[in-house]
Amino acid sequence: MHLHFDLTTLLAPVLLGAAVSVGNWIAGRFKSPTDHERAVLLAHIADGAAALVFSLNPKGSWNDLLKATITAIESAAGLPTSNNAAIQRSAAAALVKLGKPQA
Repeated sequence: MHLHFDLTTLLAPVLLGAAVSVGNWIAGRFKSPTDHERAVLLAHIADGAAALVFSLNPKGSWNDLLKATITAIESAAGLPTSNNAAIQRSAAAALVKLGKPQA
């Protein structure tokens, strides 16, 4: 009886398992954010944009401040959404947090 020992045949399953493990680890590191994480990020961006707009024009009308805040949010890097309704709601909520009543 002749027993043939081939190192590549033995290592192939091990290397395949290692490649799958590394691939899963990399995929886990680059997961897309959840809806909740996107909403939190949008709220943070809106708060910062509203603070900037309100500090530059504290006596501005609601509509002017809202438009300027929406523009500032849309120009932010890393914006988690392109949903205009969500951006407008976040801008309005941020202005209300700052104490600017809706007219």
